[in-house]
Amino acid sequence: MRILSIQGSPRHAGNTASVLAWVEDELNQAGHTVEHVELCELELRPCLEDLSCQEVYDRPGCAINDDGHAIYDQMLAAEMIILASPLFCWSFTAQMKTLIDRLICMCKVFDLEAPVFLLQNKRFALVSTAAGPEEGNMDLIAETFDRFVEYTHAVPAGKLLIGHCTAPRALGPDIQKRARTFAQEITSPA
Repeated sequence: MRILSIQGSPRHAGNTASVLAWVEDELNQAGHTVEHVELCELELRPCLEDLSCQEVYDRPGCAINDDGHAIYDQMLAAEMIILASPLFCWSFTAQMKTLIDRLICMCKVFDLEAPVFLLQNKRFALVSTAAGPEEGNMDLIAETFDRFVEYTHAVPAGKLLIGHCTAPRALGPDIQKRARTFAQEITSPA
């Protein structure tokens, strides 16, 4: 399976990056092709909501000239997309939220009798870490992810939510096992 992993943390070696690395390693060991993107290394400007992207139906058509176009191409080529983000104020980081906002260009829904969803049937997974607990803390990022997947007509593959992450060096073998098991689960036949 061709998998695109999008890391939305501003820290290259933080908790989310560590957990995602275990997921990616397990996927690679299982023979999948994993392409990794670090959003904080790219120029990705916020959506302008000019809706020019809605004028073309077979491609993203985003008018913003930045690294978003390369990400769109990678997403369209992938069979599965993993969104990885630490929890920032109960949701995605600004880097990941910017990408998610820009993905309206993948949904041709305005003034069409039959909307076009370019991410339709793509499998999506979520990896998220938080300093606080999972319960009562990570529910909104999970709900936002679920609604995004539903809106884009994609397929939810799974969510790995890990609370009480204090530092990457404090992530123990139980977290590594959860990450590797998650990788196996999201790629198993539905």
